[in-house]
Amino acid sequence: MKMRNTKSQKAFYDFTTALEGIEKALSVAGFTWDRLSDEEIKLTLAGRWCDYKVFFEYCDDLDVVQLTIWPEGVFVGDKDLSDIAEFLARINQQLWIGCFCWDDEAETITFRQTFLANEAHSIEAESLVDVLEAAKLAFDRFQPFFQLLVTGDVGVQQSLNVAYMDTIGEA
Repeated sequence: MKMRNTKSQKAFYDFTTALEGIEKALSVAGFTWDRLSDEEIKLTLAGRWCDYKVFFEYCDDLDVVQLTIWPEGVFVGDKDLSDIAEFLARINQQLWIGCFCWDDEAETITFRQTFLANEAHSIEAESLVDVLEAAKLAFDRFQPFFQLLVTGDVGVQQSLNVAYMDTIGEA
């Protein structure tokens, strides 16, 4: 296995709480965030189609930090949740990192990734940026198809067919 040369990269950090490690990595990476409580950090990411709300929440019972991302201004409303559940399950089969979920409280689609707290204590800025970028890219890729499914008369299979269509070049 090839190891990275970390001397020329950002060093690992060790802090008393997992969220302090996340804050340090966010700071090194140049992000601006708000600390909402001892257990929660919030920031906003600009995406291709919309902005994304990003939350890091610490769960003491499980000793984990959960990253949750959702698109601003995208609410499902009266759409049949069975279609959304099927769509998300089919998309999740293709993902290697994190998963898309339905959030009842926010009434929208979210992306979640969980870190063990010991990982979050010493997370590298580069690793955190990689996870945020992977989540943002997944949302940017599927956001138009979420919207198509939610607002149109398009079924799950048709949305998936369009989502997985390979394109050449840019419009």
